[in-house]
Amino acid sequence: MTVWARRPFSVLLVAMVVQVAPAIAEDFGLETIEGLPEGLSEAVQAVLSPQGHRVTKAGAPMADYWFRTELPLEGQSEGVFGIEMGAVTASALVGVVRFHDTWIDYRETDLAPGVYSLRYWIQPADGDHMGVSEYRDFLLVLSAPEDQDPAQLFEEDPLLELSQRASERVHPAVVGVFPIYDDVEASASLLMNEIDQWTLAVTIGDRVIGVVVDGHGDLP
Repeated sequence: MTVWARRPFSVLLVAMVVQVAPAIAEDFGLETIEGLPEGLSEAVQAVLSPQGHRVTKAGAPMADYWFRTELPLEGQSEGVFGIEMGAVTASALVGVVRFHDTWIDYRETDLAPGVYSLRYWIQPADGDHMGVSEYRDFLLVLSAPEDQDPAQLFEEDPLLELSQRASERVHPAVVGVFPIYDDVEASASLLMNEIDQWTLAVTIGDRVIGVVVDGHGDLP
């Protein structure tokens, strides 16, 4: 079992709306957008693809995602129980997101509209997190103005503190990550994961990751 489907990187040059079942197509959609958001450092801009992926809900923009052109791969924990993305370097910058309105994270925490960075982290294997997700791969959400160096890596406490500042809660703000088993025909697709949550399947280099854009875990 692996979080990534190996396939060549492809670039979608025109706006794309993903075809979904007619009964729910009006609720969520996906488009491509060009150009990075304001407020990012030159260093962060340099590692991101300028092509973004806009998730819409009921025809209105919900969230825009931009991802790195290549993932830093220095991790050693891939294949450990519940960890499907462990080859990615812990705390590495994976991408940035712009929320157009208040957004609800995977733990049902409200996040204010704005631009945030997304960094990879593994959920602790302890009782406080039991049952939140079958998978321990997550993206921590940080305020983009506080995260200006894509090469910087963090120890656990400083990283969690930055994410707590973004969430304005005791718990950091988190985005669920799920394995993608289906073929992804373009650089990104919007699909339902194995527990029926809307998930953005995006190609990064020769890999595909699944980022939950709407849905939450079973909280302890």
